[in-house]
Amino acid sequence: MADPTDFRQNRWKILCDYAYTADEEQTFFAKPAIFCSDGKIDWIGPEADIPSDLRQADYPTCHAEGLIAMPGLINGHGHSNLNGYRTISDAANFTVWTSDLAPFTSTLTLEDIKQNNDMSILDMLHTGTTCVCDCTRYGAGLMADSCARFGMRCLAGGLANSPEYRNNGTLNFPQIAEDAKRYQEKYAADSRMAFFVGAHATYSCTGEMIQNAHKKSQDLGSRFVIHVAETITEENTILARTGLRPIAWLNQLGVLTPQTALIHCVQLDDTDIAMIRDGGCGVVHCPVSNAKLGNGISPVKKLLRQGVRVGLGTDSMLSNNSLDLFREMKMAALVSRLLGEEQALTNEEIVAMATRRGAEVLGLPDIGSLCAEKQADILLVKAWTPLQYNRERFLSDVVFYLDGSAVQSVFVGGYPVCVQGVLTQVDELAVKQEIINHYRRKTT
Repeated sequence: MADPTDFRQNRWKILCDYAYTADEEQTFFAKPAIFCSDGKIDWIGPEADIPSDLRQADYPTCHAEGLIAMPGLINGHGHSNLNGYRTISDAANFTVWTSDLAPFTSTLTLEDIKQNNDMSILDMLHTGTTCVCDCTRYGAGLMADSCARFGMRCLAGGLANSPEYRNNGTLNFPQIAEDAKRYQEKYAADSRMAFFVGAHATYSCTGEMIQNAHKKSQDLGSRFVIHVAETITEENTILARTGLRPIAWLNQLGVLTPQTALIHCVQLDDTDIAMIRDGGCGVVHCPVSNAKLGNGISPVKKLLRQGVRVGLGTDSMLSNNSLDLFREMKMAALVSRLLGEEQALTNEEIVAMATRRGAEVLGLPDIGSLCAEKQADILLVKAWTPLQYNRERFLSDVVFYLDGSAVQSVFVGGYPVCVQGVLTQVDELAVKQEIINHYRRKTT
């Protein structure tokens, strides 16, 4: 690959072996060309069909022979601010796990959050994630500062907690809403940055807190994010408090709307799924986290059959230990098959969850597929087969064969932010040394 050398410009003609667009038609091109400028895709199609005006236009060429273009991956749920503590607990019980982590996660400083965010972005960009919906307890908006420095895209925000139910740490509402508003104004001219207000979970918030956070999200004009139906313990807790299952309680509170992103949704029955569908909510599936903590398997196929939008997320490093969405796609495929043949997800469905459908859940329609007028968030991945690739073979490899190490180069908004495994916007060694120095100071 003859790499682009000017990392400060976002006008390119990319020539590669194949391209998978992840659009509604799941288009797959052999010998494609991708033209992009001003952050967006101008045209994509077979090189032989390039319009005459584009043939004559001055686009610097990125020669990517041997590589395949696909959309940047969208991590629908993460907690980047916790990255530094990923080795603290591998307990297979959610309650024990949260107890193990509380002394560390409840005392995070803003500097801790900044360093942990940087750690997470390093992992995500190298493995092909170009956008993350990132949740924090404090410092809502700090993720945007880090993403702006690295060249990544994010939907960043904070999750409210009620001190009645989560008394470690300090009260974070309405501060997270004020932070989200302030950062939204700060990055008003940067299309890569968006912000939200959410509530942590049904078990850690009062009904009043959930409604207040939901109102703030509406005022912001963005998503409302909440963990829900993650564990049997949560279900029993909410039943004891309210006489309702978690989804039914959220429905009663009036927060199941098209702007709501429900995280996990493991413990669902058919009535829950109908309420999610009728509310127009999106769901983010986190199969590795759910498996690691022994929480079960989300009935994703049932959700999809009811027309519910479903994205894919890693959750935090504490409940996953990886931010590689290629691994997450494989896990999504495997655990769905444990529910039986009727619940098995197809490769097309899984890749859509990590791209186009994930963008829909987050309310970011300009990303998630390689189409004209959409943002030029593009991965160039290295894959091979002794057979020529077609769409089906490529999707099989994306889900079952590839991992993040296949990612060679990453464009976000047309800017090459990672080229042949090297980040272009920051000095990666210097970033890592800064993180190391920070934790040395904390532990001495």
